[in-house]
Amino acid sequence: MQNKYRTLLVSTLCFLTGASPHFAFSQTMNDNKTILELLPRGIDMVDEAEARNYEQIIKMGESAYPALCHELLATKDDIIVGRILSIFIESKGDKTLPLTAIRKLASIRTGPSKQDTDMRVIVVQALGKMGKPEDAKYLHQQLNDPSDAVQINSIRSLGQIGGKESVSLIAAWVAKNKNRLPSANAEAGKAIDFISQRSKTQSSQK
Repeated sequence: MQNKYRTLLVSTLCFLTGASPHFAFSQTMNDNKTILELLPRGIDMVDEAEARNYEQIIKMGESAYPALCHELLATKDDIIVGRILSIFIESKGDKTLPLTAIRKLASIRTGPSKQDTDMRVIVVQALGKMGKPEDAKYLHQQLNDPSDAVQINSIRSLGQIGGKESVSLIAAWVAKNKNRLPSANAEAGKAIDFISQRSKTQSSQK
C-alpha cells in the first residue's frame, strides 16, 4: 500500500513538473542510494546513459550534495573524487556543504607523497573555482608544495579567490622560482593582475 501511494505521489509530481519518474523520485525523496547509482564510475563517460545521469545529478543541485559529500570523503578512487568536484562546480545551489567536504578532504587525503599529487591538484583547483577568501590561507601553504603542478595551480586559484595579501606571496614565489619555472611567470602575472583589478573594483563600489 505504501509503495502504491509513493508511486501515485511521484506520478503526480512528474505531471506537474514534467520530470521523469526516476528524476522526480530522486529529487523529492533525496534517495542517496539512487544518486550514487547514477554517478558515472568510469574514466570517460562514453556511454550516453552515463552522460545523461551526470547531467541529471547536476540538475538535482543541493538535494544531491549530502550523498555526494559522503561519497567524496569515503571513496579512495581519484576519478570519482574529480567527478564529484566537477558536479559541485557545475551545479547550482548553496555550496557551504560541498566546501566543508572539500576542506575536510584536503586535510585527510593530501599528503606530501607523489601518489597524492593529483589529489592535491584537484583540491586546489576546486578551491579556486568554489572557495572563499578564507581558503586563501590553505592555498598560500601550497605555494611551498614539492610539486610544481600544485604550486602553479595554487597561484591560479589564488588569482580567483585571493585577497591583497596574496599578491606579495605570489610575487615572492615568482622571485624565487622565475628561473626554475619561467612558464609560471605569466600565470603569476595574470593572478596578480586579477587580484589587483578586483580590489580596485571592490573599492570603487564602496
